[in-house]
Amino acid sequence: EDDAVKRVLSDFGHTELISQQYQQVVNPLYGWLKKLAWIGFMLYSLIVLWKVIFSRLIVRVIEYVRADGPQHLQYVYSNPSTWETKQFFDFSEWQSNINLKPLEMIVFYVKAERVNTDIAVNNLVGNFILLLPLGILLPFLFFKCKNLLTVVAIAFCTSCSVEMLQFCLQIGMADIDDVLLNTLGAIAGYFIALIIFHLLSWKIKQAQFPQLK
Repeated sequence: EDDAVKRVLSDFGHTELISQQYQQVVNPLYGWLKKLAWIGFMLYSLIVLWKVIFSRLIVRVIEYVRADGPQHLQYVYSNPSTWETKQFFDFSEWQSNINLKPLEMIVFYVKAERVNTDIAVNNLVGNFILLLPLGILLPFLFFKCKNLLTVVAIAFCTSCSVEMLQFCLQIGMADIDDVLLNTLGAIAGYFIALIIFHLLSWKIKQAQFPQLK
C-alpha cells in the first residue's frame, strides 16, 4: 500500500501541490479564501503604490505648477538657499537624502530626542507594517513562496525598489533602515501566515495520509 501511494505521488506531482488540490476538493472554502486573497493582494498593492509613490508624486507636480516664487520641496531635504527658484528636481543635496548606515535612523527615532514622538512612532511602526500583508499573502497565493528565504528576498527587493524610486523622483529619502523594517514586517507576516495555515488546516495532517504531511 505504501509503495502504491508513493507511486501515485510520483506520477501526479509534488506532495504539497497534491495536498492543496485535495484540500480544494474536500473543503470548497479554501477556493473562496484564495479568491478573496487575490482580491486583497491587488487592493493592497494599489494602496501601497498610491501611498508611497503616486500620491506624493501628484503633490510634487501640483506644488511645482502652482509655485510662483520660493519653493520648498516636501518629502526630502533641500537647502534653503535653493528655495528662491522654482524647481522640480534638485539633487544638489542628494547626500542628505540617502542613508546607507544600518540602524542609524532606527536609533534616532527610538531615542526621539530631536523629533516628535508621533513622527518617530509613525516612521518605525509604519515601515514595519507596510510589507507585513505581503508576508502573509505571498505564501498563500504562490506555491514557490512557502519558503521564508523566498519571502525575505521578495520583500527586500520590493523595499529597495520603492526606496530608490522615491529617491530618484525626490518624493522620499532612500533609507536602509526603512528596508530593514519593511523586511522584518514581511517576516512577521510570513509567520502569521504559518499560524493561519495551521489553524485552518490547509496542510493535510491526517494519519491515513502520512505521505501528504
